[in-house]
Amino acid sequence: MTLRTLLGGVAIVAAVVAAPATPLDAQTDRAHLGPRLTYNFDAEVFGLGAQLGVPIARRLEFYPSFDVYFPESGSLWALNVDVKYRVTADRSADWLYVGGGLNLTGLDRRGTDRTDAGANVLFGVEPLRGRVHPFGEARLILGDGSSFQLAGGLNITLGRQPASLAPFAPAVQSAAEHPGGPAGGRHAGARNDGPMCATGRLQRTQPRAVAHSRRRLRTNG
Repeated sequence: MTLRTLLGGVAIVAAVVAAPATPLDAQTDRAHLGPRLTYNFDAEVFGLGAQLGVPIARRLEFYPSFDVYFPESGSLWALNVDVKYRVTADRSADWLYVGGGLNLTGLDRRGTDRTDAGANVLFGVEPLRGRVHPFGEARLILGDGSSFQLAGGLNITLGRQPASLAPFAPAVQSAAEHPGGPAGGRHAGARNDGPMCATGRLQRTQPRAVAHSRRRLRTNG
């Protein structure tokens, strides 16, 4: 791999990582793993592989993948270490992504065993609805032997989505608005309304004392 190719790959990764992040409602916050079918136009071979997507920032994913091709003779494989970036915050077009990274391609044919390094430039489409996301992707591999390939496959969501706390919100709000209620309010009511309750008891006690005094005066008289 030439120095120019290496610098180009580093520039691509840096540009993707430095891209401004804005909210994306449909952006997944969980990892994805799935199979892929690839066709390399320059080598004219099909390949099978897998990819992993791990969110590392809003709209940005760590995106490694591996492909094993099936040439007529020998063996051919490729390892990619990329980042994938959702280019739009529009919910109606959140399926579009671009990315870039580094590529290692290994070839073993007729006693020749070599590994070439290059830079990846990729773009693809992937809807983010449901647990299984189909995707299609185009990849340009830049290096001593540049090549172009297409891939399609599935991304399967890993893990379970955390339970929402939304159902508990009304109860929390009610407790905050009514501190004297069953949740904790007996002491709060006594603290806040104590003087008023004492005044009420005094007002109820005074008529009884006056009536008792009048009865005593009648008896003595």
